[in-house]
Amino acid sequence: MQFKFFETAISDLFDIRRSRSFNARGLTIAELVIGIVILGLMLIYTFSMFSAEIGTISRTRDYSAAVLVAQETIESIKNFPFDKIDDADAGNESIESCLNGTAASPQYQHIVNIGKIAFERNVTITDVTSASGLPLSLKAVELEVKWKSEDNKNLSYRIATCVTKTQ
Repeated sequence: MQFKFFETAISDLFDIRRSRSFNARGLTIAELVIGIVILGLMLIYTFSMFSAEIGTISRTRDYSAAVLVAQETIESIKNFPFDKIDDADAGNESIESCLNGTAASPQYQHIVNIGKIAFERNVTITDVTSASGLPLSLKAVELEVKWKSEDNKNLSYRIATCVTKTQ
């Protein structure tokens, strides 16, 4: 008995011949235009959200690449001989000079290109002294990676660490 009720309700709902208001009236041009406008607004909102997400993805990609460049730079500095890390100790033979572009080196470039983006590395390495003024076997490393995003914004990533002399 209960199933019969649902069968007739569903058949009445989808039976176009019984629906007199639909056959008699149809859609007016005003209703059609309003429907198209609402659909258009929904599509515009959806596509604007989609384009905003693409911008977020590209910024995240650029920051990830900058972090990769910074990490590679710090690892290169750590693996370089301690007495040739900064300009004060080794002059133009230092990795600091190579990374900053003041000395030519095929291995250590001042500007690193990843895809369409050029990442510029600026490194400052200084000796760390104790409170009494005695030099320690420790150097402070400050690194800034700068780039221009696809939408022409100047962006940068900074990191600071210390490097110690290992035996």
